[in-house]
Amino acid sequence: MRETKGYVSEKNGKYYAQVTYYENDERKKFTVALNETNRKKAQRMADDLAREKDAELKELEKRKKYHLFVKTLKTWLKYKRNNHLAENTADAYDSRAKYITDWFLLNRPGICVEEVTPKDISDFFFYLQEEGRYHVGKNGKEGLSKRTVSDIGAVLRAFFKDAVSQNCIKTNPAAEVTPQKEKKNNVENDDRIRYMEKDEAKAFLTFLRNQPGEKKCSYLTPRFYLLYPIVSMCLCYGFRRSELLGLRWDVISENEIEIRRTVVRTTKVYHKDDVKTKASHRVVEITEAVRKVLDEVKRDQKKNGRYKEDGYVFLNGDKELEPDYLSKLFKKAVIACPDVSNDLTFHNLRYTCASLLFEKGWMIDEVAAWIGHSDIEVTRKIYTQVTRGWKKKKAGEIDDLFS
Repeated sequence: MRETKGYVSEKNGKYYAQVTYYENDERKKFTVALNETNRKKAQRMADDLAREKDAELKELEKRKKYHLFVKTLKTWLKYKRNNHLAENTADAYDSRAKYITDWFLLNRPGICVEEVTPKDISDFFFYLQEEGRYHVGKNGKEGLSKRTVSDIGAVLRAFFKDAVSQNCIKTNPAAEVTPQKEKKNNVENDDRIRYMEKDEAKAFLTFLRNQPGEKKCSYLTPRFYLLYPIVSMCLCYGFRRSELLGLRWDVISENEIEIRRTVVRTTKVYHKDDVKTKASHRVVEITEAVRKVLDEVKRDQKKNGRYKEDGYVFLNGDKELEPDYLSKLFKKAVIACPDVSNDLTFHNLRYTCASLLFEKGWMIDEVAAWIGHSDIEVTRKIYTQVTRGWKKKKAGEIDDLFS
């Protein structure tokens, strides 16, 4: 690197410092007016300015060997999309990465991959949990859920893991950093898995069965009639939303249903010839109750000219049933039904199925295989909670003995 020098010039009784330097082999200079009347002191000030500029240039030269974090992250995302990730997963990565790039560009502009520290990650997580949500009120601030922050953190950990494998950095700064635990009262906090008891499930099905059909629904009437066959099958098999919406008539034989397709939504709706995990790909026997439901759905589709041999089982009129619409419709239904808790979500049907099977005496591994759990610990957690409910019932029986 060529030498950076500082000179002093005088004009109209004032001293000026002029610093000359080279950038990309191009000679450049800048001038600063000095509030100084002594030439020697003015020269010392010019020398200080030259040293500062020289240090800045050396830092820039050094950083050329580094990798700008935001730029490298975007390059990595493109690489993942083109070589490793399914399209819907890549879209989810891009959506989560936007939170990362937005925060780092504002709070750590110009930072390199090699310079990111665990504290940077921790500060980022804290921001997300306190005020990270987009599109809140005019002056409001709202944090993201711990689950969402964890999903964003997973992108960071994967990125830095690859950076370690490429010898860009020695350690993963995001490896040991996790979102802050939400403050909660261990006595009052209700952290239970939500599910319906058998009587609640029956009452909910009855409520849905009694809703007006398609022809009787006005424009503003919720189409709860769509939910009866869907909820019936989910209570029987514990289908995920994506699995249920991916069902086509060509995977339903006389006695079996094969789970081999899914419909998922990230930034848009994707129809995939794939399932979530290996355990998700399964074949289930058709029960007599489900056979009646499917026969009714098929008859209705044929009557309205909507049936196709490879078409979807569940439709919304002439259109495919979309994931978000199904979840919102289910939420409206549980609020409208007086017999069930209004905080149930569509995924709670899966837990309800598991709980009903446990009450029937099924073993944990049998339930996991039936509903397609790849991690038996998730099934065990449901089992633990269900058995807690059994203990309360047994305690009531003991009371009856001695009353």
